[in-house]
Parts: sequence; C-alpha cells; structure tokens
Amino acid sequence: RCLIEHRCNQLQALLGFQFDSVRNQIEHVQALWESFLTRHPERLDAALWDLWDQLLRTQRDWNIRVWKPITGDLNGYTDDPLEEVCLYFLIWGELGNLRFCPELGCFLFAAAQAFCRKARAAPQEAGGTESFSQAQSEGTFLQEIVKPIFAVMLSETFEPCDPPRFKFGRAPAPANSCNYDDWNELFWDPSRLRGALVARGSSRTKRRFLKRCVEPAEVWRGLPDVDWAASLRGHKSHRELHSLLPI
Repeated sequence: RCLIEHRCNQLQALLGFQFDSVRNQIEHVQALWESFLTRHPERLDAALWDLWDQLLRTQRDWNIRVWKPITGDLNGYTDDPLEEVCLYFLIWGELGNLRFCPELGCFLFAAAQAFCRKARAAPQEAGGTESFSQAQSEGTFLQEIVKPIFAVMLSETFEPCDPPRFKFGRAPAPANSCNYDDWNELFWDPSRLRGALVARGSSRTKRRFLKRCVEPAEVWRGLPDVDWAASLRGHKSHRELHSLLPI
C-alpha cells in the first residue's frame, strides 16, 4: 500500500487530481493488485505486470493507431507499471460522464503519460524543463480539463442551468445533434483529431493545437488552452432518425 500511496501522491501533485479521488483510487488499485496476487502467489511484481498488461491493452493499441501518427511517440514499454496503473485510475476516477467516450480517455491518458515521463526526466536535463515538474493545485484536472469538455457536450442537448434542462422538451434530440458516440469516433481518427482540436485566442496559422505542440509532453500542458466548443462542434458521423411509424 505504501508504494501505491507514494505513486498516487506524486501524480496528484504533478497533475492536480482531487485528494478524495486519490484516496479512493489508492484503495481501488490495492484491491486489484491483491486480486491478481491470487494468480501469482507471493509474486508481487508478476501480479502487477499482469494487472498492467490487461488494464492497458486497449490503451497500447490506441497508442499505435492514433497517438503515434499524431505525435510520432509510441508511449510503449514502461519500466514503472505501478505508475501507469495508478495514472489510469486517477484519470478514470474523475472523468464522470466522459467515460462514455473511452477513446477520449485514451487520449487523455496518452497525453498524461508523455507528460509524466518528461517530468521524471526533467531533473536530469539541463534548462527549460522546470515547468514540467511544477506541482499543480488540487482539482486542476477536473476544473481545467474535465469540466470544460463536459460543459460543451452537455450544451449540445441541454440548457446550462441548474439543474440542466433538456432543450427540446418532450421531443427527441434532433438527428444532427452530436452524442457521445460521435465524439468518441473523433478520438479514434488521427487525421480528424489533428484538424479538430484548436487553441483559444490563437491566430489562424497557430490555431491547430496538436500541430503547435513541439513534443508529446506539451499536449497535456496545453489542454487548458483548447477551445473545446470549437473543437467538438460539427462532428456528427451517424444520423439517428426517430419516428412513431414502427410502433
């Protein structure tokens, strides 16, 4: 448990997760690790590697299919499986309804993974890397990344009031309204994703967010600057038509 707490606390300080969420995920990772120990009695490392392999199998496929074409970085083999297991659950624990877009979760994990690797290497590198290892305030991930994305998705079919009110009364949402499936598809297509994500307040030549990221670690650091309203608008890929005729 001490190892898990140490890794989770490091990631909390680096990426700005909520303290209560971190405590929950410490318990979560411990329970899973202990469960995998039943397959590998008294072999902590083997149990951890097995957990890592099964948990991040989809992520590794996504890295090959999407992340590498975008950034040139595979984010492949790790020498610290515990950090990646903890990172996965710390991100997952704060995504809320964004979990309905698992490909978006893969994107956020890959960006965080690249950032953590850069931060770990920063103390050994000379000059210009201090900002990669600066501590973040609690709740930074939720407030600066998760909430802005969810607010845009919610506004597609709900009025932003408390509580949110469905825009279309008792009628179904229009066929051209985007939903989680549409945004999820955006994050599994590297060519569409590269053109879709735009930065706020940039000149026309610098608005393409991923294009201006010189190295993979800069993606995570720049996510608060993404104009999510502009980036997620108009990506309907499957029209759903509703009718009373089949009844």
